[in-house]
Amino acid sequence: MQPSLMGLPPINKLRPVASRLTSYVCLSLFLLGLLTNRTWAQTNGPTCGSYANRGTANGLGTDLITGIYAQGSTVYAATGGGLGISTDRGQSFASKTTIDGLGSNVVTGVYALGSTVYAATDGGLSISTNGGQSFANKTTIDGLGSNSVYGVYAQGSTVYVATAGGLSISTDGTQSFDNKTATDGLGDDVVYSVYAQGSTVYVATDDGLSISTDGAQSFTIIKTTTDGLGDNVVNGVYAQGSTVYAATKKGLSISTDGGQSFANKTTIDGLSNNFVTGVYALGSTVYATTAGGLSISTNGGQHFTTYTTANGLGSNSVNGVYALGSTVYVATTGGVSLCSSPPTLINLSASPNPVCAGLPLSFSAGVGSTPGSYSYVLTNGSTSLNGSTSSPTFSQSLTASGSGLQTFTLTVSTSEGSAIATVDVTVNVSPVASLTASGPLATPNASVTLTASPGATSYTFSTGATQVNSSNTAIVTTPGLYSVTLTGSNGCSATAITTVIAVADLTPILYARPSTVYANTPLTVVVDVVEIDSVATSGLITVKVTKDAKAPLSFDGSLTTLGGRSIQNTSWNFTSEDGYYVLTSSQPLGGGAVRSFGLSGLLSPGATSGVLTVSATVVGGSGGEVRITNNVDADKVDYFQQ
Repeated sequence: MQPSLMGLPPINKLRPVASRLTSYVCLSLFLLGLLTNRTWAQTNGPTCGSYANRGTANGLGTDLITGIYAQGSTVYAATGGGLGISTDRGQSFASKTTIDGLGSNVVTGVYALGSTVYAATDGGLSISTNGGQSFANKTTIDGLGSNSVYGVYAQGSTVYVATAGGLSISTDGTQSFDNKTATDGLGDDVVYSVYAQGSTVYVATDDGLSISTDGAQSFTIIKTTTDGLGDNVVNGVYAQGSTVYAATKKGLSISTDGGQSFANKTTIDGLSNNFVTGVYALGSTVYATTAGGLSISTNGGQHFTTYTTANGLGSNSVNGVYALGSTVYVATTGGVSLCSSPPTLINLSASPNPVCAGLPLSFSAGVGSTPGSYSYVLTNGSTSLNGSTSSPTFSQSLTASGSGLQTFTLTVSTSEGSAIATVDVTVNVSPVASLTASGPLATPNASVTLTASPGATSYTFSTGATQVNSSNTAIVTTPGLYSVTLTGSNGCSATAITTVIAVADLTPILYARPSTVYANTPLTVVVDVVEIDSVATSGLITVKVTKDAKAPLSFDGSLTTLGGRSIQNTSWNFTSEDGYYVLTSSQPLGGGAVRSFGLSGLLSPGATSGVLTVSATVVGGSGGEVRITNNVDADKVDYFQQ
């Protein structure tokens, strides 16, 4: 066994432990992602080639970083001099030590779930329930296999702790622990890391990968070099579905059958060093931390690209890695190295395309490598839409305008850069729609012709309108609201509406009594104003009755009968002008109703005989009517001299 460095565990164990812890933390977040409807296993992780380093100058207790984990904008760094906590995505750190309750300032790994933070230390498992402000420490007194803790992972209320003396498990919120060792089927008592998927628990030990299928109650499966592992010393383990990754002293071993068999990846496949200290994966992006740098594969571990101090890493000795959003956090023996990749845009599309002017146009695209919210601008040069969102699917709509081929450009931006995508949209012009009626419905016009603007390919009239030979005209026989939809040759449509009204039709009936007169005789004239179209009137009704000097007439506004006929003089106003008596009524007359008035006077024939003709004329437009051919009626009185 190698000598300890700075009072830390032996380097061949420290590095794996930290890496493992980081992996477990990542794995834990993977499960957490599932609980929050984020399917991390189906989302590829970010990659970037340029890193910035953070060290003691940024608040870390030491530059020796053994593990890394992040939640949102909070980053936890396990160091040889305490636990560093950043709330600004790793720009600056505050260090927590034994003064804050840590079991030791030598922190070998870290994991967090909400406000609960687990710190694996060389003096026990330290737990904070207030986001890392203070810690309570668990040791062998609480059932841990050893106070040298290399890694921790939690799933619900079950907490798994990798120690130098076995796998310690708590099912009561870390109140107590039950320890599993080689006597329970583990490959070795020295456990570097642990990860669980449901009831399947993977344990990286100093002598093989141990697998339990009953929630770590028993271990009956031990995978070694015989099963394809690069080495029996397994420094870290991680799983996505049936794919299991094992970090060993001699390569990264990958199983695609749930850990039954493994294929080993080495420097031949692009790894920076065969000593793999930890592993983490998001989708087909695999991160392997090694003694020679950070190796990243974007094809599920088939081939790796290596990043070193030449890319800005604090050291080529890498102990852990974690990726969140567009940011990659790397734990090295020379500090926390981090980089963020700019956002990505894929599959920008517009629907419908072509689109008709005036209709909604919807855009969608996939947005990747965004740690949180991003801003967007969508424009075609004349119309712009901008805002911000955190959705991995861009989805916005605007109203299409203009005409012809238009190029829409979508730009999404974060603090790490921008991504641009374009899509061409054909905007077609909609036809200009209008609809007019030939007039109101009024006797004798029993129908009205609707005429739509010409030039369209097809016309669709609303119910109640009978189209004439597929033309732009239709016939209606009842009043109401009518519409027509015009469709042009480009498939675009427009709709116009009009209202067809029915108007009243008034006609007078005049009664002059008596019809025969000898000498001076009282005369009555009664006029019935009748609505004959069953449509109520609107507006003033005006009737003119002719004057004759032989029989001057007068109006009594209080009369309700005259000459034996019912009248409504109270509803009329009386005036006189040259040649006529003028009667007006401002009250609406119901459809089919009658309103009458009466005049009375004295017919004085003198020494003459003849015929007196009295006529009544409903002034055109009275009550809203349009028909005037039935607006006059007359009656005659034969008179004789005495």
